[in-house]
Amino acid sequence: MSTTSDNTTSTLEFASEAECAARLQNMWTDGDIHPHWPADSREVAELLRSGGGYDVTVELLETWARSKQVPGVKLRNGRFEWIPSNVMLAVTLANVTRRWIPLHPKHIHRMSGAEVASAQAAKVGETIFEDLDEVDCRSLLGLIASQHGNDIEFRSMLVTAVLTKLRQAGIE
Repeated sequence: MSTTSDNTTSTLEFASEAECAARLQNMWTDGDIHPHWPADSREVAELLRSGGGYDVTVELLETWARSKQVPGVKLRNGRFEWIPSNVMLAVTLANVTRRWIPLHPKHIHRMSGAEVASAQAAKVGETIFEDLDEVDCRSLLGLIASQHGNDIEFRSMLVTAVLTKLRQAGIE
């Protein structure tokens, strides 16, 4: 098992189910949920939301399972059955795709300045973008694609703008 610079697991091929279960124990405790395996999608969503601070839903988890973004989740009797290694892969995917509950204390340190400012503004029904309606998504995506170098804050601001436009359009 290896980790990335922000300490998220990047591969779990060598982690045993017991190791994965142990890594998830704090989430079960923090979420005040009693662990058992296999867990269904509803339980995993509750675990990741209340115990981990991840912005995931049952529908999203099942989309990840169906599309094999989280491989190995078994479908039995019409229900997905999640084992610890599946859940750890979902945690990794949630981190990589920055699916954190806005301003959650477990993840705020990972958020860019633009993400924090946008979440704070959204909390009071506002946006950090004054003229976002004047710019189309294609232009914003083009700006992201054309960025070279290490200006992570600027790229993050552009990504936040695209996500805001998508949310305003009812797409997420």
